[in-house]
Amino acid sequence: VQCQEVGKVNVSLRCEFIRSTPDCSDSDGYISYLDGAFCIFPPPLFALAIFLYALWLLYLFIILAVTAEKFAVAAFSDSRTAGLAIGALFGAGVFVTTVVAGGIALVKPFTAASRPFLRDIVFYIAAIFLTFYVLYQGYVTLPVVLVYLLMYVAYVLVVVLSAWIYQRMRHRSLAAPSLSEPDLLTDSEEPSESTPHGSEFGDEYRPLIAVQHGTCQILLESLNPVDARKWRQKPWHWKILKVAKFPIEVLLRISVPVVDPDKEDLNWQRPLNCIQLITSPLLCVFCLNSGKYALYLIQGTMPIWALLVIIGTPLAVIIFFTTKNNQPPKYYFLFSFLGFIASALWISAAATEIVNLLRTFGVVFRLSNTVLGLTLLAWGNSIGVLSHGLWKLTSVG
Repeated sequence: VQCQEVGKVNVSLRCEFIRSTPDCSDSDGYISYLDGAFCIFPPPLFALAIFLYALWLLYLFIILAVTAEKFAVAAFSDSRTAGLAIGALFGAGVFVTTVVAGGIALVKPFTAASRPFLRDIVFYIAAIFLTFYVLYQGYVTLPVVLVYLLMYVAYVLVVVLSAWIYQRMRHRSLAAPSLSEPDLLTDSEEPSESTPHGSEFGDEYRPLIAVQHGTCQILLESLNPVDARKWRQKPWHWKILKVAKFPIEVLLRISVPVVDPDKEDLNWQRPLNCIQLITSPLLCVFCLNSGKYALYLIQGTMPIWALLVIIGTPLAVIIFFTTKNNQPPKYYFLFSFLGFIASALWISAAATEIVNLLRTFGVVFRLSNTVLGLTLLAWGNSIGVLSHGLWKLTSVG
């Protein structure tokens, strides 16, 4: 029994259906969204649950954008590499169409449905030719941007229309059995802000004379993602977005070390970096398997998270008392590896919740995975690439 059949069940029995149907169980993730929508919220407040889920989905997208923009790509912040943004997109396309497709074919040979495959190839080649035209011209105009957007709208409409036609033909074939053409299969028919930890606005407000700060002041400044001088100059919509990003930015600063090679001190922040020796491993273990590994008891007595605290605390104390505020240690580059792992696990945890939320929306609105993948999931997966590319371009003015 598929989970989407819950819409055909009586309202009073939907909670029992969700909890007793294996297809409705969430193997990963921190929150059981289906259970919350159909069991925790009463039926009159079902719309409220979906609205809250939509807001949470939007915030998860923001988490992905912030993590990719300020933490996951800090090591590649050199303004001279801004031109790699488009190359990265082409590289991703080549990787997917060669390594991923070839690897899947090598592991499990398959026969691609001809019409969906031809449809995807046509749109992909059209987008590539348009991109080559832009690169040849050397600039982007508004008509070209509109063509890009219209091309995507046309692609989505073709996919949705082909799925609708297939559903109609399937109903007809069930009513009057006939030979089906494999070429009619569609995708849905298969079996089931700028520099990190510092000022976001470059060197404009950097003091001419270096100022020595105390340890507590360094910690407070390193945790604060808001520049008070720029806050007064920004528009209201920027301030709203900044307020929304404030909690996640603070959490990321606490848990993700960032080594910035473009700074003289490599972004060394002694009190914060020492705290990150405790918080970053905790983040990593709580992001693995939805926190189940963190709560695992070693020999039935001590959880793993407690062991990490016991190991990290003396290490942080030793580094704190053997280093200086204004001079990073020689081994500081090792923090970049910890930061990479922590940021990747942040993204993984957020992506898992996004997938579970999309699955919930698919069950509630009876939407296929194809439609969800082409819309919400595609946008969510592109936020990191988009913000990274925009950040690189804006970093060079």
